[in-house]
Amino acid sequence: IVDLFLVGVLAAGWVVSRLARRAGRGWSAVPVRAALVVAVAYIGAMRWIGVQARDAAAAGPAGADPPARDVMAAPQPLAWRVRDVLVRRGDGYDWSRVTWSGGRVTLVPQSHQPAGADSATVARVRATPDGRKFLRWSRFPYFVPGTGADSGTTFVGDARYSSGTEESWAGIRVRTPRE
Repeated sequence: IVDLFLVGVLAAGWVVSRLARRAGRGWSAVPVRAALVVAVAYIGAMRWIGVQARDAAAAGPAGADPPARDVMAAPQPLAWRVRDVLVRRGDGYDWSRVTWSGGRVTLVPQSHQPAGADSATVARVRATPDGRKFLRWSRFPYFVPGTGADSGTTFVGDARYSSGTEESWAGIRVRTPRE
């Protein structure tokens, strides 16, 4: 994962310091040190905002029930005060957008995605080699049993990266054993 702001600040500090050193300037270390201070402050601020976003989403809208089990906050590119947050709650996953402005956190619920994870479905998927491999890395798995001609299959996706049933690196269709 590359943060362009962080890379830019560190690269600029390094380049300016190198140029000053080549020119024999006595202050050649100042730009790289300043870049490090800015980088550490930026990392701290991003961490603080991320924790606030996760806490707000875990608490959920007023009266949210059941409680959150897992929470993931993802920053938006070029929008440092915005996080898309995924929360495992009850029978599925809730996506919310959290914004931070002037010390206030605002939570706006976006969508709910059912997990479809009854124990029999999970056991059938886990009984396949591909299903075991996929579930080993997936933090937010969801399951969609096949219908009609696909009734002997189950689509398994990771809600962090996928929401439908299109196969990709973030979702696979496995042929599940019959009951």
